[in-house]
Amino acid sequence: MAHAHNFEDAELFYRSAVSGIAERIHIEALLATLTRKAGLQITDRAFGATTYKNCFVGAQAIDTVCQHYKLQRHEALQLLDRLHALGLITHVTGEHRMQDGNFFYQLHFS
Repeated sequence: MAHAHNFEDAELFYRSAVSGIAERIHIEALLATLTRKAGLQITDRAFGATTYKNCFVGAQAIDTVCQHYKLQRHEALQLLDRLHALGLITHVTGEHRMQDGNFFYQLHFS
């Protein structure tokens, strides 16, 4: 159960394996990693006929966290999903939780 799976009821799925390393990373440090110059590529992105302002791609965020903290992808996803649960990351249309794919997200903090 430690690895990501595509479940129809993903909102209800509970991961019982939590990385000890991932749990020790503070939210402030994670946000700093994502927003540093070499972090996320935040830009306007288009999907279909809609352009979303100041967003990043979920898979790229996971790449950034994996590289910086030497984590596996499912561990990075857990960390980023914590930010989502706090409202610090949201999907551009509010349709998805954090996912490892070509989904657009925005940061919400000052």
